[in-house]
Amino acid sequence: KGENDKKTEFIKFDRVLCDVPCSGDGTMRKNINVWKDWNAQGGLGLHTIQLNILMRGLKLLQNNGRLVYSTCSLNPMENEAVIAQALRLFNNDPFNIKHNQRIRLVDCKDKLKGLKRAPGVSDWKVFDRNMELQNEFNAENPKMKKSYFTPTQEEKEDFQLEHCVRVYQHMQKTGGFFI
Repeated sequence: KGENDKKTEFIKFDRVLCDVPCSGDGTMRKNINVWKDWNAQGGLGLHTIQLNILMRGLKLLQNNGRLVYSTCSLNPMENEAVIAQALRLFNNDPFNIKHNQRIRLVDCKDKLKGLKRAPGVSDWKVFDRNMELQNEFNAENPKMKKSYFTPTQEEKEDFQLEHCVRVYQHMQKTGGFFI
């Protein structure tokens, strides 16, 4: 755009990798300190920054581009809950709908054939920072975000979180990873 144009044009990319900061609970096999320092607050506290990084990556993605979101955590708060919220926000944004931009998860079962993996989960339990089970979202509790909770049945069918990839430590004799 010209110097006098007030509208800023962003560079868009055909591929984006979001290897976000995480609690690292998937590295417990090699990092003993993760065991002693782990608590529920780690995943809860990282959820928002992970979502912000993912949303920024999506905004920088060209139409028909590919984005990979990864963590070395197996906590659904840092993984499927972040993905589900990004799908909600991006696909319901009037600007994106107007420009016919929607995101979806891609089934990668036919990729990396030697990789032993498990599908993403679409149900999980939510614990607060005191390790108390939270059965449902309560707007009166400002520390618990709605995006922490399991998607509705309709969202589960739409999101297809099973297309996410979980690599558990015992499957490959590695650390745990989420993709």
